[in-house]
Amino acid sequence: MQRYYHQNPNALEEHRQFEISTKEFISKRQTAQPYIIPVVVHVYGKIFSGTKVDETIIKTAIDKVNEDFQGRNDDFNTVNSAFKEIKSAFSVTFKLATLDPDGKSTTGIVWYDEPRYGYATGMFEDWIQYDAWDNYKYCNVYIQSDIYGNGDLTQSGVAWFPDSFMSDKNLARIVYNGRHLYGNTNKEFASMLTHEFGHWLNLFHTFEAGCMESSEGPCDKTGDRVCDTPQTISKDGCEPVYNCAGKLENSENYMSYTGADGYHLIQILDFDIVGLNYFKKALGFVSADGNFHLRLGFRNLLERLLLLVKSKKNSLVKNPELTHDHIENDIFKKLIEL
Repeated sequence: MQRYYHQNPNALEEHRQFEISTKEFISKRQTAQPYIIPVVVHVYGKIFSGTKVDETIIKTAIDKVNEDFQGRNDDFNTVNSAFKEIKSAFSVTFKLATLDPDGKSTTGIVWYDEPRYGYATGMFEDWIQYDAWDNYKYCNVYIQSDIYGNGDLTQSGVAWFPDSFMSDKNLARIVYNGRHLYGNTNKEFASMLTHEFGHWLNLFHTFEAGCMESSEGPCDKTGDRVCDTPQTISKDGCEPVYNCAGKLENSENYMSYTGADGYHLIQILDFDIVGLNYFKKALGFVSADGNFHLRLGFRNLLERLLLLVKSKKNSLVKNPELTHDHIENDIFKKLIEL
C-alpha cells in the first residue's frame, strides 16, 4: 500500500480520515449485530502447482475464513493465557453471492479457462476491471497461480485497504494463490486467506511500525493502530517474544506472518458494527419505521466503515446466530438493516 499511497496522495489522506473516523466511533460504539458480505470468487484455471481448485475447495475456504473470524476454529480455545481475557468473536459472515450483477442466479464462483496472472500488480488493471463485479456490492476475490506475473508460484496472496478510488474503478480486491487454499496446503498456512480478508477490512500487520519504547503511549498511532495489540517486532514464529517495551507480543495473531501452527485467532484486532445513529446525518436517509438502512451500493470505504471497525478489544461476538439475515440477495433491492 505504501507504493500506492506514494502515487496517490489523495488516497493516503482518505485513509487517514478513515482512521480518524474509526477512532471517533470507538468512543461512541453501540452493540454489534451480525452481517453478511456477498463475495464473488474469480478462478483462473483449475490446476494450481499440481493442486486442484473446484467448487468444494472454494466453499470450504470461505467457510474456514468465517470460522477464523467468528472464533470457531479448532484452536481458538488454546490462545496464550495472556490474551484469553480479550478474545471474542466477530459477527460478520462472508457468503458466496447467490445473484450476479444482472440479477441471475449464481454460485458466487466465476470460472475462467485461461490461467491469467499478475493481478497482485498494477500491470493488468484493464483485465481486472473487465472481470470485476461491482466493488460496492461484492467483495471480489481472484484466484490465480502466478499472482505477481513473475514466475514465482509460491506467493500466497495480497489485498488492499478500503479505497474509494480503487472501488470507483472496480480495482478493489483480494488476490490469492489457489495452491494455498484450505485443502491444498496445511490448515494453518491456509489461514493466510483470513489474513488477506483482514487487510480488505482495513487491518494492518501487527508488526506494521515495529516497536519504539518511547511511543508506547499513543497506541492508536503506533503498530497496527489497535490499542490492545502490543507493538510487535517479529514477523513469524510462535515462540514467546517480548517487544522493546518489555511486553509479550501476540504471535498468534492472523495479521502477523506466523503461519505453521501459530495462528489461533484474529486476536486483539476487534471489529465492531458502527452505531449508525452517528452516521445518519452523513448518509442522509432513514426508513419510515425509524430503522436505519445501509443500501449495498454505497461507497465501499464508507460501507466498510459502517459495517466493520476496529475497536480496542479483540475481534468477534461469540457464536453469532445470523438471525439478522434481513438481506434479500437481489442486487438492486438488497438492504442491510441495522
